[in-house]
Amino acid sequence: MALEGANIAGQAQVYNQTQKAVDVYAKTLAQQQARLAAEQKALQDDLSKVKVEGVRQGDMPEFLESYNKSKDIFNKLNATRNPSEKIRLKREFDESMLNTAAVGADSRELAKGEDAAAKMFMNPNIRDRYKPEAVEQFQLSKSLSRKDPRYVRDLSTLEQQIDLSKIMGELDKIDNELFKGEKSNLIETKGSRDGVSGLYTMEERKLSPERQALAYSAQFDLQPSFRVAMREVFPQFAELNNSELKAAVIPELVKQRAKSIYGDKKFDETGMSEYQRRSLALRESEAAGGGAGINAEIVVRPKNFIGKKLPLIDKRTGKPALNEGGTTQKRGGSMVTSEFPVYSAVNPTAFAMSQVDSAFDIDKGVNRGLEAGTYKLTGIGYNIVKGGKTQLRATIMDEDNNEYVINPSNLPADIRGDKYYKKVIKAVEDEFAASGMQPKAKVEGKTAPVKNKVEDLRTKYKY
Repeated sequence: MALEGANIAGQAQVYNQTQKAVDVYAKTLAQQQARLAAEQKALQDDLSKVKVEGVRQGDMPEFLESYNKSKDIFNKLNATRNPSEKIRLKREFDESMLNTAAVGADSRELAKGEDAAAKMFMNPNIRDRYKPEAVEQFQLSKSLSRKDPRYVRDLSTLEQQIDLSKIMGELDKIDNELFKGEKSNLIETKGSRDGVSGLYTMEERKLSPERQALAYSAQFDLQPSFRVAMREVFPQFAELNNSELKAAVIPELVKQRAKSIYGDKKFDETGMSEYQRRSLALRESEAAGGGAGINAEIVVRPKNFIGKKLPLIDKRTGKPALNEGGTTQKRGGSMVTSEFPVYSAVNPTAFAMSQVDSAFDIDKGVNRGLEAGTYKLTGIGYNIVKGGKTQLRATIMDEDNNEYVINPSNLPADIRGDKYYKKVIKAVEDEFAASGMQPKAKVEGKTAPVKNKVEDLRTKYKY
């Protein structure tokens, strides 16, 4: 009996241990299943949260491809029982879901930008800034995938590149066409030439402001680039709508671009003597390049000297243009700076001259002092000075070929005493007297003026 009792106790002990292990296993399995169920539900929730609303139609294939890939990975993840495989698939699922979210977010942001751009293109004041084909390209871009190379992310690439010089060049062409329809007006001003009073006449063609305004208005209506340019040229009007902008800028533009074309200035020869007509003809011939120049003969004729280093004028301000730094004037202007109604060139004769306090710089049109040095005598004549008076003057040239007008009394004594110099003086005075003008007394010896010589004194003296 004792043995049976022992057997019964041992069997109960074995039973109790086995049941305990079964219970632990069942509990662990239940916990694992619960955890897996929770993980599966979480992944399922992630998938269910993905929304297609707001995604651009062009991006929908890319978005759905990424989403379906996530679902496939989810199904594989649920099917496998291999722990290592589950870890790998879980990582792939997370990456795929992140990509799906990124595609959706970028596409929705692009859609918002397209909606704003569509409203912008409805505004003509803003649309002018863009190329004519911009709206068509924008509409095409809306239907494309965001990854398509033709897709327009940056609308600034569709903006017009305005060349203001080209815009102003187009206005110049318009002005030139308008000039063809303008009538000429004759402008008369009182004046004198070679001592004779008379009238200077000149033809003028002036642009009609009304015709300019009409032509510029048409350009404004037809050319978006012109409207954009006007907003740049007149920034104070940039925020106005097109109608207000047109009303504001066209009058300003016409005012700034007022133009006139002038013909040659002519002098009425009525009342001029034969000598004065001949003198005028010689001067015009010389200006046209027909002068005799320096030669071995004495040839007396009118002579104009052209300054080529005169101050340049800033067309915008009407004041002298300044070099960089704003302290010195830019030079390069050209005009007549010294006029000799009677003048004779001479063969250049080099001589040493002491310092001169005052000489007229022909090229620069200014009075200045000259340093002592080597110079050449280039001519003698009667020079028209301030107030219309005439004075006997000499022209000299320095070693740098700069030419000056000086008083003959500043020439060295040996030059003034030279017989050929005296012949030139005599020829110049004779021609001056024949012109009807009365020369002042000569500097050397104060010779009295020559009067009433009527014969032709254009004698050529040979050296």
